Amino acid sequence: MSWPLTKTGQGLINWPGTFKYFPSTMQTSSIPLQDTEGVIEAYTWLNNNMTKTSSLLVHVTFEFWALLYLDQNYVAYLFDNNLDAAINSALTDGFQSIYFVWWNQDIDWYNLELSDNWISVHDSGRISVYKIS
Repeated sequence: MSWPLTKTGQGLINWPGTFKYFPSTMQTSSIPLQDTEGVIEAYTWLNNNMTKTSSLLVHVTFEFWALLYLDQNYVAYLFDNNLDAAINSALTDGFQSIYFVWWNQDIDWYNLELSDNWISVHDSGRISVYKIS
């Protein structure tokens, strides 16, 4: 039996960009299991420390984590590759404080490096909340 979406080499499953959204196994998600608690604590910290003049930049890795744990009253900017464009969008919209949740050490999963303008304001294991200065 063949699956119609892959039989002709067409469809969503054969699109090269699809597989970056699939976990390597059913035992993982977009983050390593050991970072789950740190991510939840980071979003809890954000809910307690963000204001109406704050926004959060959300890499696609953390999209569903933000949907689950970030208070929906806050503004979040979703991005994939262009962190600078997300920063510019938040600044253009008048946000004074811009936060970002990311690893505080390289885990070799994603190719994203933060500039020196980002300051860690909260750490939880390998996960940090950064604020742009």
